[in-house]
Amino acid sequence: MGYQSIINIKVDIKHKFPLLTLLDKHEIHIDQAWEDEHYFSLALYDRKWYSSYPEVTAVNDFIQNFDEEGGLIAISEDELIKTQGSPYSVNMYAYAVVDNLELDQTKTDSLEIKNFKEYQKLHPEDFI
Repeated sequence: MGYQSIINIKVDIKHKFPLLTLLDKHEIHIDQAWEDEHYFSLALYDRKWYSSYPEVTAVNDFIQNFDEEGGLIAISEDELIKTQGSPYSVNMYAYAVVDNLELDQTKTDSLEIKNFKEYQKLHPEDFI
C-alpha cells in the first residue's frame, strides 16, 4: 500500500513546456496548475512518490538541476517533508501542522475545512 504524498512543483516560466513534456512522457497526471508572468506551478495529489520509481527519479532529476529557478516540495501522509531543487529561492515553503487544525476564517472559504490536507487541496496557492 504505502504512503501517499502531495507534491508541489514550481519552476521559472521558461521551464514550463519541458516540465509538461516530461510529465506527459511519464504519464503523470496534473491535478492542479496555475501560472503568472514569472512562474509555472502545479500540484499532484495522493501520489506514491518514491525515488525508486523511474518517473519520480526523472522528475526529481529534472528539478534538481535548477539553481534558483524551481523546486519541488513533497509532503507525505505522515507529514514528512522532502524537497528537490531550490524551492525556497522561488518562495515555496512547507508548514508543519497538526491534524484537524482549526483554520482562521480569513484564510478559508468555509469553516467546514478543518483538515490540513483538505485546505491544501483547496488552496494550493498558499503553499507555492
